[in-house]
Amino acid sequence: EDYYPDGKVFHKGYYIDGQLKAYKNYYPNGQLEREFKMTDLSKSAMNVFYQDGKPRSIIVYSGSNIIKEEDYYASGQLEYIEEYDKKGEYYLQRKFYSPNGKPTSLLELSDTKRKIYSSKEYYDNGNLKEEGSMIYNEGIGDYQKNGKWKFHYENGKLKEEKAFAKGEESE
Repeated sequence: EDYYPDGKVFHKGYYIDGQLKAYKNYYPNGQLEREFKMTDLSKSAMNVFYQDGKPRSIIVYSGSNIIKEEDYYASGQLEYIEEYDKKGEYYLQRKFYSPNGKPTSLLELSDTKRKIYSSKEYYDNGNLKEEGSMIYNEGIGDYQKNGKWKFHYENGKLKEEKAFAKGEESE
């Protein structure tokens, strides 16, 4: 245990055979700031909170790799969620939201074997900006536009369609 100068608890941790199993940190007002728990030998989770007790982050680990993370605005609205495969190598999903809850960017795995994703980007007004498929290029560790993409004006009307091959515009 660790304490603030005024004697209030700052940190409580639990160890077994020298290995951290769980801990909690507290704000000076006594509110829980974060908690960490090992669920088994390879999985653990950490929850982080705002001073008012609302969730700030929820993180799940497999070994030392983050396999899922959710972050929240101070209002409680989900800001983003990122979820990875068991090894933490590629996304299963990555979604971002504006403070009003409207999506700004969505990336979801649609073909696990070929690592093909559905991707959508939105304007601030909530209208669709662009949509298409992306492919995960393991060689460079990046996601690239692939196939037919649709681009829209801010009013939602279709602007143009373009074809891509591994991130490069094609004919």
